[in-house]
Amino acid sequence: MLKHKMSGLLLLLVAAGLMFGCGDKAADEPADTGKTTPASTDDVFVAKEGSLEDLQKVAAALDLEISDVGEIEVHRGSGDDDVTIYWPQENVTKEGLQTFRIDVGDEYEDDGTLEFRIGKKVLYSEPFAPEDTVTVAAIPQSVLDALKRGKTVKWGVFYEGRKKRDSVSRTFKLVDGKKASKRLKKMEGSKHFQRQIPLTRELLRTQVLEDHRLYSEALVQYLGILQVWPDSIQPFRGIVMCCRRMDLKETPLFTIASTFVRGKGSKTSSQYKPRPGATPNTPQAHTSEAKIVLRAPTFQNRGPDGFRPTQLGEHGGTKQPTSQPGTTAPGTAQPGGTGVQPGTARPGDPTPHEGLGRHADELQAHATAQAQEAKMMRELATQMGSLQNEIQNQEREEADARQVLAEKEAEVARLEAYKGERQPGMPPPPENLDELYEQAIKDRNAAEARLEKERLDLAKLQKQYTELQTQAGMDLNELQEATRMAEKMAEHLQGEADKARAAFEMETGTPEQQEQMRQAARIAEREANIAGYRAEINKAEKATQETEKKVMDLRRQIAGLDPDDPTEAGEIARLNQQMTDLNEQWQSERQALQEMKDQLEEFLRN
Repeated sequence: MLKHKMSGLLLLLVAAGLMFGCGDKAADEPADTGKTTPASTDDVFVAKEGSLEDLQKVAAALDLEISDVGEIEVHRGSGDDDVTIYWPQENVTKEGLQTFRIDVGDEYEDDGTLEFRIGKKVLYSEPFAPEDTVTVAAIPQSVLDALKRGKTVKWGVFYEGRKKRDSVSRTFKLVDGKKASKRLKKMEGSKHFQRQIPLTRELLRTQVLEDHRLYSEALVQYLGILQVWPDSIQPFRGIVMCCRRMDLKETPLFTIASTFVRGKGSKTSSQYKPRPGATPNTPQAHTSEAKIVLRAPTFQNRGPDGFRPTQLGEHGGTKQPTSQPGTTAPGTAQPGGTGVQPGTARPGDPTPHEGLGRHADELQAHATAQAQEAKMMRELATQMGSLQNEIQNQEREEADARQVLAEKEAEVARLEAYKGERQPGMPPPPENLDELYEQAIKDRNAAEARLEKERLDLAKLQKQYTELQTQAGMDLNELQEATRMAEKMAEHLQGEADKARAAFEMETGTPEQQEQMRQAARIAEREANIAGYRAEINKAEKATQETEKKVMDLRRQIAGLDPDDPTEAGEIARLNQQMTDLNEQWQSERQALQEMKDQLEEFLRN
């Protein structure tokens, strides 16, 4: 739902406005971007970044088990002419089924066909001639439209003729994911989870996907984590485990992840080259082997902790930040921030230049997510506008049908008058009265049928519009205004991300250039913090709206029961108890949401 989106977007636009004049007020020293050290408060252990033992300890407190990878197999990897399918395969959820990935070698001849099939029915087919070695693209809409829970889809690159036996394919099956969603929601409500640094939280979320055998989604999640935390080694353990379970051990991805787990990996080794013909301006033409093979979908939704490709149920929403804006409690991090107070750099921490690069990535992630949300809102507004026009046209059709029926009924009444007692002054009846009367009856019946059809068509359109309005949580005019604001914010975030990236890439040889870089780092960090707060608020708004919807549904159920009927008394009592619990939850979520908005306003004032 998009309810309350306008107020939230207004708040963020205010944030953006204040941002443009706040650079000179920042501290002289850039915000430290170092790693958070372990802390223990209220008997909650906070894992140190990079420590598998700490991560396992936190996981155990949340009833999760993160196992060691054990001895890592050595495989030759794929040949130059191989086609490798990474995802999706095995069990997938509707929410997690967003992209597919296929890698090809330099010798691939562009002679295969990409197909998705259910049984003998082909859902999608087109020649597969990728421009790059790694292809990550959206699942075709025709495939998504045809999917039903429990159905198995076979897909891959298929050949004809003599090469038919060289076809490469995988299968995946749609599952509901409710158990994983429920477990995620329960875990995110635990203080053992909420006190962890963002990286740890994302690793724990991904472990839940693994536990529920959603290996494709977990693999995408791990790759996404690496885009936000490129210096972390822990996601490689998960990549190795997912590749094992999906029979991807003889792939470059498994090989590279294994080298990092063994401590021998390097993200600067350049062996995995772009396909012949890749232009020098493409990112692939300048990227090392590891960065290409470890590529994640660029349009997945990134959440408040930096990355959230999977959207199982939009869980959470009531968690409050553990510290006030501008300060950070031990072992915690502000949304979009670094989790460390300014001026507390430690040996081994990233330099201001590295911190600027990370903030640039965070801003780009928020800009991408905001652009996707604005696009979704624009599409929804377009659908509602189109339906509104259809409804207006249908109302005119229904009114015309009503008018025609009235005329036909008048004609039947006129002719029936001749069949009754003749009244003084009436003109003589027509010679073919019976024939005219029979035709008038047929015309009236046809007019009645048309009117009924027009009414049904109108009701259908109105129902569709109501469903879209419920989905949006606002009327069309409000949605159009919210969409314009969302697009404006996406443009602003993209501009800030571009400025941060440009500052990251500029020369820093002179003191003046270094000061410019520090200034850019301060601005980028503040913008990233604001965007992170906004992401948390959006998440909380959605959770609050979902609870509100449940409350309203319960009220309707209770209103439909008879309190004087003894057979329904027990059901009424049960629903009333549910109503009491949901009202408490709703009140708590609304209060938490308001506190988060207040914290953002305080952050902006400071």
